[in-house]
Amino acid sequence: MYQAEKVLDEVVDRRAGTSFKQIAGLEGTKQVLQEALVFPSLRPDLFKGIRAPPRGVLLFGPPGNGKTLLAKAVASEMNCTFFHLSTSLIRQKYVGDSEKVVRTVFTLAEHMQPSVIFFDEVDGIFLARRENDASWVRSLQSELLTRMDGLETNHDGRLLVIAATNRPQELDEAAIRRFTRRFYIPLPDMEARLEIMNRSLQKAEVVGQDLEVDLKETNLQQVAEKMEGYTGSDVTVLCKEAAMGPIRDLFARGSEQALREEARAITACDFEYAFKRTRPSVSKKFLQVIIPSLRKL
Repeated sequence: MYQAEKVLDEVVDRRAGTSFKQIAGLEGTKQVLQEALVFPSLRPDLFKGIRAPPRGVLLFGPPGNGKTLLAKAVASEMNCTFFHLSTSLIRQKYVGDSEKVVRTVFTLAEHMQPSVIFFDEVDGIFLARRENDASWVRSLQSELLTRMDGLETNHDGRLLVIAATNRPQELDEAAIRRFTRRFYIPLPDMEARLEIMNRSLQKAEVVGQDLEVDLKETNLQQVAEKMEGYTGSDVTVLCKEAAMGPIRDLFARGSEQALREEARAITACDFEYAFKRTRPSVSKKFLQVIIPSLRKL
């Protein structure tokens, strides 16, 4: 088996699992993923025939909204070994041997069932085929398609492939057909942005003491409304920027040695300043391109 130990070290994610409860927002998506993937893994006797779970799942949508976290949560809730394989890893370390790596990953995943193989940035593998594609890209595509076809014929296997992409409109149609369930992961709505804010501010801690937040619920809602168009990651970045406000004031006063307790609370002014220093990472033009993909997928 091609470099099995190296592949295990680089691809198997051994960190603590993520649960659906740890992911803010996306309630509808989490419920559907539970019904389509988690429940069948817990009670396979109930999910046979027409109820059989999919073997290939595609998560698509703007970057920074939790596609990787959702894949990890699925694996954790299913008590699966999680194989995390990104296109960038293949391009950087395994060019020329990419199909061998895929073969090794699938073989290891079969031995370590139940397993989830997660392909991040799958558009880097499955862009619509062109005549001038490099030979290693064509070999990789063929190997992966063959392996996924094998999953569909192995009805007793407990191996799931999840892929994520920000560019579904550019995926090869043959690949799309292998992912029989496809889920759009949208930008967070108002309620989700507020939840992400609250969770982020709860993490704004110094050793032994929570960092105080002097914001009424109405202020938080106003900030959340203003963040329409922000990704989940953007919301977290803005909260971190706001949390730096009290620390900047300490240093501006020459209080580098001040006690932690002397740091003032985070206020609405800190968020106003944070809005000036941060911008949403997803453009309206990007959304105009990706939204039509919903009808095609």
